[in-house]
Amino acid sequence: MTHVFGGEAVVEQDVEVIWNGRTIAQQPLRLAGPDVAFHLTALDTAAKDFESQAQRLLDHTRLEAYLWANVSRQKVTFTLLRKGSGQK
Repeated sequence: MTHVFGGEAVVEQDVEVIWNGRTIAQQPLRLAGPDVAFHLTALDTAAKDFESQAQRLLDHTRLEAYLWANVSRQKVTFTLLRKGSGQK
């Protein structure tokens, strides 16, 4: 997937993690576009846990969306997480 989006030099970027309006860390993420991260996993279990943590990370960055593909033994899922969709 990295090759499709332009290669590692283009795709892998440090993204600011923000808490209370302040940058607290830089997280290296693979970007499909300026405001969209993507991630490929192969989780048979704990997919819901990963989704929850990915949503929390997304909500603390400048990104607007997180594309996630999970390829497990039994099924392949594609998920689009949007900023703020994990808030209640």
